[in-house]
Amino acid sequence: DSLEDKRTPHRNTFVSEPVLLKTTTKQFSNGDEFSGLVDVITGEPVHGKKTYKATGNVYEGPFFQGNRHGEDAVYRRKDGSKFIGTYQNDVPLKGTLITDIHTYCGSFFR
Repeated sequence: DSLEDKRTPHRNTFVSEPVLLKTTTKQFSNGDEFSGLVDVITGEPVHGKKTYKATGNVYEGPFFQGNRHGEDAVYRRKDGSKFIGTYQNDVPLKGTLITDIHTYCGSFFR
């Protein structure tokens, strides 16, 4: 693990206070794996790559309070489709969804 002193908030994480970050790789109890920047104090992921073992899907981008959250995220599914855009509280908010049969650009609703 390396330690990075970040005196300004990391882009796209919606944190209001500067945080001290370190680069790490960790495995969760369900087999998911994360590599990237975590908050030194809380251990929460801030920005990085998370691979979901159960599905083989991969998310790369910002996190907030353990959820996918922020701009410039990329979520790649094992089937080849991908979403590029903004997440809010672990849900796609707006962006581009690309599948083998169509492409959609716009907002997503629950």
